[in-house]
Amino acid sequence: MPSDPILIDIPTELPGERVLLRLLQDGDAQDLFEAVDESRDHLAPWMLWAKAHVQVQLLTRLAFAQLAANRVQIRMDPRNVRSERVAQRAGFLLEGTLRNASIDAADKPADRYIYALTRQSYANLPWA
Repeated sequence: MPSDPILIDIPTELPGERVLLRLLQDGDAQDLFEAVDESRDHLAPWMLWAKAHVQVQLLTRLAFAQLAANRVQIRMDPRNVRSERVAQRAGFLLEGTLRNASIDAADKPADRYIYALTRQSYANLPWA
C-alpha cells in the first residue's frame, strides 16, 4: 500500500480489450465532432452509455490494483436508471440512500444512491 497517496502516479491511459480510456486531446475534437454529427440520430439513445460499464471496470481495476483501494463507490441520482444499471452490471451493490445529499439541476434537494464494491467482492468478479 502506498505510504503517501498524493504521490501515486496515475496512468494517463487505461487500455481495455476493445476500448482505450483517456482524456480527450486537442487533436480529437474535429474527428470526434464529425463522427458524432453524421451519426447523431442513430447514436442519441446510446451516447455516453455505450461503454460506461467498461469505463467503470477500468477505473475499478485501477483503484484496486494500482492504488491499493479497499473500497470503490459510485454515487448517483436514484432517478438515473442507466447509471444504476451500469453499477449493477459491474457487480457493485446498493449500500444505501443518502437523503437530500445533493442539489439537482432544478436547484432542489436530491437523494443519492451509494453503490460500492469492496476489495473482497471485487476479487470474486469474473472481469477482475
